Amino acid sequence: MREWVQAYNLPIITVVTKVDCIKRSDIQRVVNKVKKDFGGDVLPFSSEDRFYCEKTIEYLINLTKE
Repeated sequence: MREWVQAYNLPIITVVTKVDCIKRSDIQRVVNKVKKDFGGDVLPFSSEDRFYCEKTIEYLINLTKE
């Protein structure tokens, strides 16, 4: 999928799900690691406790307006 996205010069967006399984103090470290490994924008997300849900949805809506 990553190669396809790059071939069409689309932005790389990684949504890290299940952040409710990670200590809140470790979330930023995980996000930074994923960003370093894969590049692009990294969005933490948890539907379980709604952590970051609004920010992720807002980001995706704004992306469609560009």
